[in-house]
Amino acid sequence: LRNARSLHDIRNGKTIRDLLSEARAGTLAESVSEDSCHLMQRILDTTNEHLYSKIPILTNKIADCMNLMQQYFLSFYDIENIQDIIQKKKKEKLPVSIE
Repeated sequence: LRNARSLHDIRNGKTIRDLLSEARAGTLAESVSEDSCHLMQRILDTTNEHLYSKIPILTNKIADCMNLMQQYFLSFYDIENIQDIIQKKKKEKLPVSIE
């Protein structure tokens, strides 16, 4: 299996799905053990778990940190209603929906 694909390719979700499909269909040049298929499926499942559950949480934490940093730096200017200014800037950055 390692001779067939580089380790970089195996981390790619589409490549893993393609390899699993080929292995299950028996169309690979060499036979692939059931353990290898199980391992590839686990890699794919773990990758999807990180993609859909942990990365959004991390993104929210980064956004919160950036918000706190923005408040901190704006506080040097003794600006009143900092929260209102930040909310206004956020609304300006939101994409406009076309209806």
